[in-house]
Amino acid sequence: MTQAEIEPPGVGAAAVPADASVKHKAADARIHETISAIYDQAKVHKMIPPNLHDIANYVLPRLERQGLTATKTRIQTLAGDQRHAGRRRSVGPRVYGTLLPFSDPEV
Repeated sequence: MTQAEIEPPGVGAAAVPADASVKHKAADARIHETISAIYDQAKVHKMIPPNLHDIANYVLPRLERQGLTATKTRIQTLAGDQRHAGRRRSVGPRVYGTLLPFSDPEV
C-alpha cells in the first residue's frame, strides 16, 4: 500500500492547498487606513492627492496584496467621509505648478 492510499483525502502529499485567490471583504476600518495612507503619501511626496473618482484605483491594489477586496463604489463612499474631506483638493478649476500628479510606488 502507498502512503496516499493510507491517508484520508485532503491529508499529506495528496492534499490540495487552500485556494489562495479567495479574497475576504475588507473591513471599513482597513479601507479608511488605506485611504489615509494614500493621502499621507501624497502629502509627504508633495503630490496632488487622488480625487474621489480615482482613489479606488490606488486603494484596491493595496487591499488585494493583503488578501482583501472591496468594491470601487464602497471605497469611494468611504473616501467621501468627513475625516478625509480636508485631505483632498477643493472642487473647481486647477492651477498646476508646485504639486506633482499622484503616483503610487507600491503599485
